[in-house]
Amino acid sequence: MLCGFALHQIPLGEKWENASYDYLFRFGSHAATNVVLITMDNSAYQELHQARGQTWDRSLHAKLLQKLADDQASLVVLDVFLGDEGASKYDVDLAAAMRRQGHVVLMEKMAEPKNPKLETYQILSPQSIFAQAAAGLGVAWFAPGKDDDIVRQHWPFPSSAEVVSLSWAAATNSGA
Repeated sequence: MLCGFALHQIPLGEKWENASYDYLFRFGSHAATNVVLITMDNSAYQELHQARGQTWDRSLHAKLLQKLADDQASLVVLDVFLGDEGASKYDVDLAAAMRRQGHVVLMEKMAEPKNPKLETYQILSPQSIFAQAAAGLGVAWFAPGKDDDIVRQHWPFPSSAEVVSLSWAAATNSGA
């Protein structure tokens, strides 16, 4: 114990201490994963001529999925709710792009209860054309946070067999 305390106090001991954390992952970890986050931010709205508060042109999503399939992306998580029936003439193209990419996980949405005093939930799934083309589905839920900020919840945690969170669906689809 005295040796451990001494190593913790001297500068050489810090290198050994940090190395000890690294050794835990040296022999059993997966290869590093590259993650690219594509956001629909203000500049994307302007550049792609989309209007706030309206559904994005689904042909843009289809083109993106085609590009990701060409680049052999191992997993795509679409954190966009595709639930409105017949919203676009490009729905068939988007579903075909999902099938081509092969590893697309889609967002399910949790509906707000009609009565705020009830603690119940209802899961809204994407259109069947998209749900059938996707490799997985998971619930993404927004919850009010401090000062009216919106906080992304990984709900439910841990994921149950009945309801799976979007992050859990993505992890299991990637082999974790």
